[in-house]
Amino acid sequence: EILTAPANDSEELRSGEVRVTTKDNATSLTVTQEARPVISDFIVVSPEAIEADENGGTFELSVTSNCECTVSHAAEWIHCNPASGNENGTVTVNIDPIEGDISIREADIIFSGVENTMVPIHVIQHAPESVYISVTPIMIPFDYTGGTENVAVHCNGNWTVSYEAEWITLSDLSGSGDAEITVIVAENPIAFEP
Repeated sequence: EILTAPANDSEELRSGEVRVTTKDNATSLTVTQEARPVISDFIVVSPEAIEADENGGTFELSVTSNCECTVSHAAEWIHCNPASGNENGTVTVNIDPIEGDISIREADIIFSGVENTMVPIHVIQHAPESVYISVTPIMIPFDYTGGTENVAVHCNGNWTVSYEAEWITLSDLSGSGDAEITVIVAENPIAFEP
């Protein structure tokens, strides 16, 4: 005879006895079956980090798992949807814009399984870099005949120029980054009045 046994879905070894008898004698056979292998939870999340600028935005995390996952974090400026799921899926992360005097903020999104499996996803958000500007030289003397001089602008962003004196003309009124502006000064007619 062929002995057959269904799969053992439990996590414990099981055994059974098969008895073979005749009219005069009996014998027995012990059958054992290993427990179902225990497969540990695994969670894989991609990408492993999120970097956002001051405007925030929407990001997607791809989740590969063999268990039910929950998503948690302690940052009010991070919003995850859905907050839980079973096996594979996608989690959408919305990050709020930065407000106020914040230069940088960081937090972790935690993906947790049922067997204490934890995967952290680091989130970092940068505020815009402060824009600096300076000019060289900071003073230009002209004699009464006027003339032209160049001024160097040193800046890491966009800049604009404004002035009210009608006797001054500038070659550029706006720009971005480092640049050179030509300052043109008209002749001073007051110098020729008797």
